[in-house]
Amino acid sequence: MTDTEIIQSILYTIITLGILFSPLIIYLIEKKKRASLIDRYLKVFNEPSEAYAAYERDQMNLYVEEPHKKRSILAIVYYALVFYIISEVASFVAIQIYLGVNGFSQEIINPDSPMFNQDVYNHMASILNLVLQVVIYGIGTIGVVIFMWKPFIEDLKKTNKKVFAYGAMGLGLAYGGNVIATIILEVLGVTEIKGTASNQEAINSMFDQPLWGLALLFIVIVILAPIIEELVFRKAIFTLIKNKNLALTVSSLVFGALHCVSTAIIVLQACFQGEATYLDFIIELIYILPYSLMGLGLGLCYIKGNRNIGTSIFAHMLNNGISFFASILLLKLEETGLLDELEMIIINLL
Repeated sequence: MTDTEIIQSILYTIITLGILFSPLIIYLIEKKKRASLIDRYLKVFNEPSEAYAAYERDQMNLYVEEPHKKRSILAIVYYALVFYIISEVASFVAIQIYLGVNGFSQEIINPDSPMFNQDVYNHMASILNLVLQVVIYGIGTIGVVIFMWKPFIEDLKKTNKKVFAYGAMGLGLAYGGNVIATIILEVLGVTEIKGTASNQEAINSMFDQPLWGLALLFIVIVILAPIIEELVFRKAIFTLIKNKNLALTVSSLVFGALHCVSTAIIVLQACFQGEATYLDFIIELIYILPYSLMGLGLGLCYIKGNRNIGTSIFAHMLNNGISFFASILLLKLEETGLLDELEMIIINLL
């Protein structure tokens, strides 16, 4: 690493850590403000019990007027910062550290360079990508949960059998949306050109991992992703938008768009460089449809479940869990050659 790259890495790291720790800083500030406010109530009322009761009553009235609005805004902003700015910075820093520790130059991972090494590139892409996913989702989830702590806990306290029942219904709605999207994409001829969304291709490529890697991947896909995405796309957006139908539409479309925007931007850049066509870019955008319909199913179960976030989190976990184990099973069948045999058996039966 050059001196300039070292300075850049240090600066990016400081900026990144500052933003990542912002939820904790804000929490501590809010805690201090709360303690100061309670002190004022204690000066007004003779009995501490009366002071605390008045404080809680006033806070409750405040949340009736604006229920967790500020928290929702902060959660959305923090989510966007972590996944669309901090992740890029963290990726850059991680690559520089990896190259520096192993004594490699930047040229070794540049496909256009004569020094390019495919094994080093594949190893770095596989390991770093997995580690970054764990770190980014871990920090992102912790931050969003801190911001949305009160509404999150309020909903969890109201968890009952209906939450799980509507969650199971949400899984059915999400799968139904996926079937509809698949039919539409088939009719449009999109699947003939590109069978799978780039976002899904990136996820599928991460399953060729040892057991410890799959365990980390399980934590990200089945546990962290449903929690953070439901708190942002369902709880926060439905809190900010009072009209139920508008909130459902916005949350579904934003959920779909943000699952495709990164790859769509990469393809658009490739278009400018002459390495892709605008048709490729349009196809990336069309894949917003299946994700949006999945978001629609999760939003409907959230509404039916009396807006308890546990409902859509449970549905989302079920959906991702089934996809996770199905992907591993398909990968193992393909590695052993059993997938081809299974396909032949099905063809013969038909």
